[in-house]
Amino acid sequence: MQYKYLTEADIIELNEYQIQTYSPHEPIGVVQSSALNMIVNLPQQSFYGIEAYPNIQTKSAVLFRTIAKKHVFINANKRTALIALDVFLDMNGYRLNIERNEGLEYTVAVVTDDIELDDIGFWIDANISEKE
Repeated sequence: MQYKYLTEADIIELNEYQIQTYSPHEPIGVVQSSALNMIVNLPQQSFYGIEAYPNIQTKSAVLFRTIAKKHVFINANKRTALIALDVFLDMNGYRLNIERNEGLEYTVAVVTDDIELDDIGFWIDANISEKE
């Protein structure tokens, strides 16, 4: 499968949208542009021709977890992680089948409980379906 990936500009736009929509009083901006660049490239990473993240579950899990935990933005990192997960899955033909509050609670758990990447991938797999 040929995957589509989010760009730095896409993720910045998602962050701006989250703040403008849900907390317009918060400042908007990137704190760590080099970390954002790393995040964008992480799901595409390969070693000696072997993909580090070979399927949609692991690609989306590493994107989601890293945005949530790296704090590359001034605000709304967890919200941005969740919407980036949803958009990344959507652009690759999948639907995330969760309520917003469930997603936000899980995102907080990913950050505070240090949930393993494999477990995040299992959670994503259990909560996605192919778009029709």
